[in-house]
Amino acid sequence: MSLTRPPAGWSAQAHENWMQGQKKQAIDHVLQAINAHPERKPRDLVLQLSYYVFLVGDPAGAAN
Repeated sequence: MSLTRPPAGWSAQAHENWMQGQKKQAIDHVLQAINAHPERKPRDLVLQLSYYVFLVGDPAGAAN
């Protein structure tokens, strides 16, 4: 279990993956959570995804 909590509205599972160095799994998990909302995408999850992709520094690679 991570010692830090994710911001409100973020995926706790993706945050845990990220904190364990499992960046691809974290990004995949956030994408799944976002795609579970067919209409309006949750702003907080979109921000979490954006943050992770920014930190990876390779947007094209994060998409694979």
